[in-house]
Amino acid sequence: VIEVRRGKKVTSERRFMPGYLLVHMYMSDQTYHLVNSIDRVTGFLGAGMAMQPFCEACGRWVDDEKKIRPLSALRNPGALKRQLEAGDMSQLRELTAGQADQIHSVVQFKACPDCSQFRLISVQAVSVKKDNKGKIETSSKDVAQDYVLSNAEYTRLMNDLEEAARSSPAG
Repeated sequence: VIEVRRGKKVTSERRFMPGYLLVHMYMSDQTYHLVNSIDRVTGFLGAGMAMQPFCEACGRWVDDEKKIRPLSALRNPGALKRQLEAGDMSQLRELTAGQADQIHSVVQFKACPDCSQFRLISVQAVSVKKDNKGKIETSSKDVAQDYVLSNAEYTRLMNDLEEAARSSPAG
């Protein structure tokens, strides 16, 4: 910091944000809980930005997203996360068109709006309940969140799932 003391410019060091620790990290459920579980860590700054991905290549928050829904229910939601971590997209490729008033899944693609180097996929399982008056209530659960995809896999999977969502559900 450059400051003026007794009419002269003086360079001195000051703490940028006292009491804060600045961390450059990939934010996921695991890393969020890892950091938040450290003694005397009270939380993260920023409203709504805690789980929003950041593209390091062009220095922007990734906010360009596309949801494909409704798709058929996942056959094994618990295994999907492990499959995605291993790069296996086979369970997602098996999805067909679903109906919004039945149990279904939603696949969300995110991409950096400025470059083609950062592409993510998230999957939600959606439960649907009808009450005795016919009113529909939905609740969703994140099955897999923000898994990084290659450009080729991103394009291929998005095209496959868009085609599946357009096809008529088996009935």
